[in-house]
Amino acid sequence: MADLFICSSNVDHDLVTPVAEALEAAGFSCCIPGRDYEMAFDWQEAMVDAVYSATMALYFHSESTGRSRRIRQELDTIRESGILLIETEAGKEPAEKMIEAVRSRFAEAQEKRRQSTRLMPYTGEEPYIFVSYAHKNIDRVFPLIRLLQQNGYRIWFDEGIDPGTEWADNIASHLQASAYFCACMSQQYLESTNCCDELSYARVKSLPFLLLALEPVQLKDGMEMNNVNSLVLDPEILRDEEAFLKAVRNAKGILLCREPEDGEENTDV
Repeated sequence: MADLFICSSNVDHDLVTPVAEALEAAGFSCCIPGRDYEMAFDWQEAMVDAVYSATMALYFHSESTGRSRRIRQELDTIRESGILLIETEAGKEPAEKMIEAVRSRFAEAQEKRRQSTRLMPYTGEEPYIFVSYAHKNIDRVFPLIRLLQQNGYRIWFDEGIDPGTEWADNIASHLQASAYFCACMSQQYLESTNCCDELSYARVKSLPFLLLALEPVQLKDGMEMNNVNSLVLDPEILRDEEAFLKAVRNAKGILLCREPEDGEENTDV
């Protein structure tokens, strides 16, 4: 387990390495991709394990990181993990200032790490909710998924596999087996062909709908939700955990996708 996961571009090696070495000299262990695990065919699995084992992450932004698919995947994993993330520009801050920044927030990072739990899609045979979202909205969607899971709802979601034949088959099979469809609506969602395909497929299946409006959006022609079992929650409700959970609980049929508490029997409402 490392104290710090270092997220940076190989192009910025000469700018980042002195900072990482100074942090290690100051007593903070660092995990550096390419140094502490090989960038082989299974690097993604090693990266996920490294992120979830770290206490916090440092992201060194530069022009090259914006073009890196690897960096995007690392950042998505960091945000999904819930660990504290410090962002800085590669080469901008001296090592001493980065050490000070890490020290000042390390106790906070340790507490955040203790409270964070890795989100895992539901894998059983009971009724579950299929959550459809744009990967660009992961930082807004995953807290909602975590809250639902913590309150007993069985949730399946795409963990971020790349589009392709495997992806399409995986999505289709889980949509077919789902009992409820939840769309996390945003402008990015409406611009995503994959998301719109999931929404259309769910409508063809006549699944009951739960639409979470992450932001005010205007649905495209033909996308109006006229299903009598649909529920649309606006952005204000999503910001109030108690109101959000109450609204979800009152959605018709959704309690079938929730693990009953002791002495409780979930029934359709």
